[in-house]
Amino acid sequence: MQGEGLFNDDQEQFLAELMDKAIKFKNPILEGIDRSVFKLLINVIDNNLVERLPDEEWEHPLKPIVDAAIEKRWDDVEVLVADLLDEKIDIPGIDDDAENLIFDYAIKFIATLIHNYATKKQAEEENQ
Repeated sequence: MQGEGLFNDDQEQFLAELMDKAIKFKNPILEGIDRSVFKLLINVIDNNLVERLPDEEWEHPLKPIVDAAIEKRWDDVEVLVADLLDEKIDIPGIDDDAENLIFDYAIKFIATLIHNYATKKQAEEENQ
């Protein structure tokens, strides 16, 4: 079912699960409800705030990144994120080569986080 915002329900669920795996709470009650809270926050932001972004061009590059992550196409995720960052962000006072290096490390970190999440999820599903 397509939501009102940028992401569909499957994409929102994927992002919520990713956040759940990446952010751990020591409090077992918080840890027990965090995925639902993340899903709600993503949904509220997506359906109410994304439309208010001044640059509507963010919609097109974000959806393929999430889709590629869901489909475990990690090389595509890295390329799509790098292209998005290169297009949208210019760090004043830093030359393009240094900026690209910063983006490259940031992308690898994010891609590793997503890949680790997917690997853990696959192992959990296989153990059930």
